[in-house]
Amino acid sequence: MSRLRVDIKRLERLSQEAEADRALLGSGAIDLPEFTRRHPIPAPKVRRKKGMTAMEACGGCSSTVGTPHPKVIGLYTCGHCGGIVGNCYLGDFHGIVKPRWCAETNVSQDRWRYYDVTTLGSKGRERQHGFFDKETGCILQTG
Repeated sequence: MSRLRVDIKRLERLSQEAEADRALLGSGAIDLPEFTRRHPIPAPKVRRKKGMTAMEACGGCSSTVGTPHPKVIGLYTCGHCGGIVGNCYLGDFHGIVKPRWCAETNVSQDRWRYYDVTTLGSKGRERQHGFFDKETGCILQTG
C-alpha cells in the first residue's frame, strides 16, 4: 500500500513539473535551447531493417543504427539521415567525398549528407566532419 502512495506522489510531482515547463515555454520566458539542455532530446528511434547494424552515433542525427557502406570497409551509412560515419584510409574516403569544395552555390538541402570519419593517411589519424553533396561528392561545409 505504501509503495502505491509513493508512486502516486511521484506521478503528481512529474505532472506539476511538466505543467511548469509548458507554462515557461508558452510564455517565452525560457528559450528552447535552454529547455533542451534541461530535458535532452533522445536519439531518434530507427527500426532495424535487414542488414542494419549498430554503429558509432551519427553526428548529424545521433542515430546508432546503420548499414555498412557498400564501397568502403569500416564506414557505415546512417539509417536515419543517410550520413557517413566510421574509420577508413584517407584514399578510400576521397573516393566518396572529394577533397574539393562544391562549385554550385545553391545546393538543395535534400542533397546534403553529413560525414564524420576518422581517416588514416600520411599525416597520421585525422578526424574529418562536415557536409557533402551526395550527387557530386564535393564538400559543402566542414566542421
